[in-house]
Amino acid sequence: MAKKTRANVAAVAGLTFALAFGLVAVGQPSTGDYSFEAELPLVIGDVNDPFRYAGDEVRELRGSATFEGDAFRDEGLLLAVVSTTEESGPIVVGDSMEIQGVIRIVMEEFLGTESFMSGGLAEDLLVHGDTGVMSNVMPEFLTEIAGWGLLDV
Repeated sequence: MAKKTRANVAAVAGLTFALAFGLVAVGQPSTGDYSFEAELPLVIGDVNDPFRYAGDEVRELRGSATFEGDAFRDEGLLLAVVSTTEESGPIVVGDSMEIQGVIRIVMEEFLGTESFMSGGLAEDLLVHGDTGVMSNVMPEFLTEIAGWGLLDV
């Protein structure tokens, strides 16, 4: 049984996760209010190499995620529940640390210390590439909404 942990992580690009798996998300913005539903979770690569541009080491999980939030008030709830399968195997999250089975991820505390983080939820933010925001190992793109804060896994 996985024990409950809290980590300071970033949820970027329409809240597709940077947790070594991705979710396909579709959103409907309205004056700072966002509502997203996501499904088709994937494990992409591993903790040591999450960039698998050739498509190898991409494994399907079961599950879905939802996000309801207000970017003006930096409030919201991100809830993802995924399950590993026999085919996917466990998710490696650190040296000799892996999780498997049903994994519940809850993010309801949004906070950001940098000005670009807009207090925790930022709208229409250019990230990556040569922007100086986030890492330059990915190409530049415009996020509809990006969030930073604490996750319970």
